[in-house]
Amino acid sequence: MTDNGTVDKVKGKAKEVAGNVTGDNGKKAEGFFDQVVGKTKEIAGKAGDVAKDVADKAGDVFEDVKDKAEDLFDKAPDNSKEAKDQAEDAKDTVIDKAKDVKDAVVDQANDAKDAVVDKANDVKDAAEEKADEVKDNK
Repeated sequence: MTDNGTVDKVKGKAKEVAGNVTGDNGKKAEGFFDQVVGKTKEIAGKAGDVAKDVADKAGDVFEDVKDKAEDLFDKAPDNSKEAKDQAEDAKDTVIDKAKDVKDAVVDQANDAKDAVVDKANDVKDAAEEKADEVKDNK
C-alpha cells in the first residue's frame, strides 16, 4: 500500500485542533508540520503517477507508429526493390523519431516529477523551520 499522506494530514489536523483548544502553539505547529508532510507525500505520489502515465502513453504511441511503419513496409510491392527500400528507410526513420519522442516525454515527465518533489521538500523544510521557531518561542 502506498502512503499518500492521508494519515499525516489527519494526524496533523488533530494536533492542530488540540493545540487550538489548549492554546499550545507548539502542538499547533506540530499539527501544521504533519499536514505539510502529508500534502508533500500526496503531491509526490501524484507526480509519480503522472510521470508513469505519460511514459506508458508514449510507449503506446511508439508501438502504434512502429506497427504502422512495419505494415507499410510489408505491403510494399515485391517487384519494386526501390519502393521497398524507400519504405524500409521510412520505417526506420519513423521508429527512430518515435523512440526520440518517447524518450523526450519520459525525460520531461521525470523532470516535472522531480520539480514537484523538490518544491514539496522546500515547503516541508520551511514548515520544519517554522515549527522549530514556534517551539523555541513557547
